[in-house]
Amino acid sequence: MHVDLAALAAEHQPNSLGTNPHGASPQGASDYAELKRRILALGLLKRQPGYYVAKFAITGGLLAAGVLALVVSPNDPWLRLAEAAFLAFVIVQIGLLAHDLAHQQIVGAGRWNVLSGLILGNLLMGVSRAWWRDNHDAHHAHPNDLGQDPNVNIIFLGCTAEQALSRPGWVQWIIRHQVALLVPIFCLEFFSMHRQSIDYAFGRKRGTVRGEGLVLLVHFALYGALLYFTLGIGGAIVFALVQELLTGLYMASIFAPNHKGMPLADPTSGPPDFLRQQILTARNVRGPLVDFLYGGLNYQIEHHLFPTMPRNNLSRAQPHVRAFCESRGISYSETGVAQSWREILGNYTEVSRAMVLRPATAVVQ
Repeated sequence: MHVDLAALAAEHQPNSLGTNPHGASPQGASDYAELKRRILALGLLKRQPGYYVAKFAITGGLLAAGVLALVVSPNDPWLRLAEAAFLAFVIVQIGLLAHDLAHQQIVGAGRWNVLSGLILGNLLMGVSRAWWRDNHDAHHAHPNDLGQDPNVNIIFLGCTAEQALSRPGWVQWIIRHQVALLVPIFCLEFFSMHRQSIDYAFGRKRGTVRGEGLVLLVHFALYGALLYFTLGIGGAIVFALVQELLTGLYMASIFAPNHKGMPLADPTSGPPDFLRQQILTARNVRGPLVDFLYGGLNYQIEHHLFPTMPRNNLSRAQPHVRAFCESRGISYSETGVAQSWREILGNYTEVSRAMVLRPATAVVQ
């Protein structure tokens, strides 16, 4: 869905067209300042050490239980499948903690943040903390901007027909069938994160620290040794493959509802103010167990407005942010899980159909 966000913002705020050099209108900046003042007054940006100590303890216990079960349990195929699924779940929980850490929700910038990021990301997940921060910072700064947000530039998914038709011919075939192929595409998410992490860390790109690539190698060596000595070479390959696929599927199923199918930025019209850009491109998701399964990322609007807000405070901020948006006439998207997927799949279907109608504009690379 390609929407002019600047125009949409202006529709809700007549004064928002007068942008300053940083791309935010004076009125928009004033609105955000007022909202932040209210959030600060509620104490919702204060760190929550007790909450995160408990989260680390629980997640560490789950990881230990998963590894222990892998080592001591009988070699039954169905039991191994359950163990792979359980470890996939645990890895995503570690990833959610690494995400919160990168946003300085747990500790501020500095050595402890870097060291903790290396342990959570590089060592336990095989994902470069530096790559993740660079990638994720770009997403937060330019959500749903086809030119600058990496989350809407996934090779096998098309957000617009124009974007899809700029891809190689064999990729275009996949995008024409992206709804039917969505599950296998999502399953590749964790593989992609590993590959990009290795390229980034060993390329010594922005934000990498000494030894970052080495810690990645240690992860793969320890993980491979654990599986090999427990399951043998054949069992290790099958287990690792299943766990990687399930981890990617779970991760992508958390990421997709946050922004997929929401308005895309139109850079030719100039950026809207920060407040509206973050709100109009994001979708909140509600439902039983959603807070737990999504790790707080179902409060995507609040998270984008206040990235340093501890995860457990997002639900407390939500009614205040929603009420503020209503008072300013700003569209605030919140749906159930099923409706979010209807919107996502509907958008992907529209893109695939539009590709069929405009094959002549294809650019084969």
